[in-house]
Amino acid sequence: MSDSSQNGTDVVVVGGGAVGCAIALWLARAGVAVTLIERDRPGAGASSAAAGILVPEAGPDVPPALLALWQRGQALFPDLIDYLHEDAGFPVEYRVAGRLVLALDETRFAELREHAALQQAAGIRVELLDGNAVREAEPAIAAKVTGAIYFPDHALLDNGRLSAALAAAAVRAGARVQASRAVAGLVLEDGTVRGVRLGGSAGTEVLACRTVVNAAGSWAGQLDPRAALPVAPVKGQMLSLLTWPPLLRHIVSAPGVSLIPRADGRLLCGATVEDAGYDTRVTAGAAAQFLGAALTLVPPLRDCPLESTWAGLRPRCTVDGLLIIGADPRWEGLYHATGHFKMGIISAPSTAEAIAHLIAGTSCDLDLTPFAPDRCLASPSSTPGLTNRPADLPA
Repeated sequence: MSDSSQNGTDVVVVGGGAVGCAIALWLARAGVAVTLIERDRPGAGASSAAAGILVPEAGPDVPPALLALWQRGQALFPDLIDYLHEDAGFPVEYRVAGRLVLALDETRFAELREHAALQQAAGIRVELLDGNAVREAEPAIAAKVTGAIYFPDHALLDNGRLSAALAAAAVRAGARVQASRAVAGLVLEDGTVRGVRLGGSAGTEVLACRTVVNAAGSWAGQLDPRAALPVAPVKGQMLSLLTWPPLLRHIVSAPGVSLIPRADGRLLCGATVEDAGYDTRVTAGAAAQFLGAALTLVPPLRDCPLESTWAGLRPRCTVDGLLIIGADPRWEGLYHATGHFKMGIISAPSTAEAIAHLIAGTSCDLDLTPFAPDRCLASPSSTPGLTNRPADLPA
């Protein structure tokens, strides 16, 4: 087995989604010799299937450290989008469109008032709108909508292009990207990572390195049985409609559906949250559920053609639902960056920044303690409270 000085790689990043590609870019820009390994093509999995919305939101189940990581990711995106366009020549749609969270009755509107107060306490800008103000902002919204919270800083982007742009920028910065390559496991000796095994289940080819970053998304728990993680896939089904001219300008959310308008006239609708293993089939029930909820909120959508349906698998820590970011206590040189669930896109740049600091041994402004891998390695692999329910915030 050759060492990393001979193959020119100090760090191997496993997984070419938005998180893995961002990590490769951050490391390459820092002068690190990094190789990204992706079993398909960059962004082919959950990163392409996501809704591409940047919606940091406080909640009773959102620890301050998690909200801070989301907010940091959102803050990094404007400069990152400019960099991808100017340096990599890869423009990515990005708009601060704002988001309306709708109420269909006074009871729900009262709940939204309390939720708005929670956002304000967390320093997140929000406005309360009555039904008339909602329809002034979005004339196609149904008359039965009684009000909304408006998040003026929430944004959207073309997540399908994001990972490819990040990968292209990483290559320009000096990274190597190996697509359509399977990682069969880790090379572990004397408590230390020595490399990764490539080449299917046999894993006969070895790529030596000093550090491995496990950013394999829903497959992160299966990278190597000696470094297992409690990560499982959570299925999210979505569909898109064609609307031209566009019917909506803002991201619109309500129980049962979120609607995301793209610049090309597509309107994305999603997404389910299902404990369905690695099944990515789209079901009639989910499509009917989205369409019913969408038509209730925006009746003119009934005349819009159905463009496409798809499903993706988001990685979720089965212990507590939080991210897993940091050094593996079992093996020196092994880091994890997974478990982002529905917020992988917004978290990609802040996770990349954090991993780059950890590998370099420099200080990070974010509190990563709640995401440390050692908190969940000895816990049972169960998913408390996960049901096949719709999610208000697809990502």
